Amino acid sequence: ISPVYPVPPIRAIFFEKFKIEIFNRWGGLVFKTENIDEFTTYGWDGTDQNNGSECAEGVYYYVVLYTAKSTKNIDETIIY
Repeated sequence: ISPVYPVPPIRAIFFEKFKIEIFNRWGGLVFKTENIDEFTTYGWDGTDQNNGSECAEGVYYYVVLYTAKSTKNIDETIIY
């Protein structure tokens, strides 16, 4: 399993809030973090956070929620 490539660390300074969730093809949550520093360093190692087992090869999708640091209030959601 290929790990999710981390967000480039330089971008972490632009986020006030950050959350990424990774789901399997059936919609089951297998990974979640709100720790951008940890995620930009380690990414996702392909294990299921629920039980510690290695996730099977297949299709996974992720949702990234963040609030950008700005002088304006900007909330934007990205779904890939």
